[in-house]
Amino acid sequence: MSRLKLLVAAALLGLPLAACDSETAPPPVGQIDGQVVVEGEGIDGVSVSLSSGAATTTSGGGHYSFADVEGGTYTITISGYPGDASFDQTTAEVT
Repeated sequence: MSRLKLLVAAALLGLPLAACDSETAPPPVGQIDGQVVVEGEGIDGVSVSLSSGAATTTSGGGHYSFADVEGGTYTITISGYPGDASFDQTTAEVT
């Protein structure tokens, strides 16, 4: 009889653990898009990078895109633009 009590006790103790969801929700994933423009014209061939290390080059009228970006706030850095232009560093948030 004590063996049966032990099995029942073990089963009852295991129920709360079985109810716990061990999987966590995946982080949100999004996209960051933009355009590098100087005096109203999109500039191709400009390097754009995120603080995560991802990088791309503008094309098609200065457009850039980062796909499958995990949720968070990213600093966007631009380089390789014409010498007479200047850009402020900006941030983007993926939620």
